[in-house]
Amino acid sequence: MAKAKWLSNDIPSALKALHDCVNNDPDKVEAHVLTAVINIDSGNITAAKGALQQALSLDFKIRENPVFMMIKAQIEAKNGEWQNAKQTLLHAYNLPGVKEQAYEEVKVHASDSLPFGFEDRVKVFILLSEVLCELKEFDEAKKILNKAVAEF
Repeated sequence: MAKAKWLSNDIPSALKALHDCVNNDPDKVEAHVLTAVINIDSGNITAAKGALQQALSLDFKIRENPVFMMIKAQIEAKNGEWQNAKQTLLHAYNLPGVKEQAYEEVKVHASDSLPFGFEDRVKVFILLSEVLCELKEFDEAKKILNKAVAEF
């Protein structure tokens, strides 16, 4: 329900639904992650970081999940921590199934609570190239974009 409300641009109702969800089941990792995503989109980076840290405290395995890394990198980028964002995204990019297409065939030792799909692969490529551009590493950004164009 929260995701539907967020997608229909009803941010307060989405956050309230997530708050209710977390009150009923505080161990629901997905609710904390979605809270982080919505808060990033709303510009509330402090709340996003707190929600992501809460998700990590509930499931340490998510730190090896590309979706988690992507959200973490977005927070780092919004805070101007470009080198940290680059390192986080490079780690995500180099995970099995991210750089190459065979994600469904490769079992990543990460939480199953954060599904990773085609759109997420594309986002990792794009975010990594954006961060590299912010760091003035244009040649590396161009390589990532060329790979993305060939891949997608």
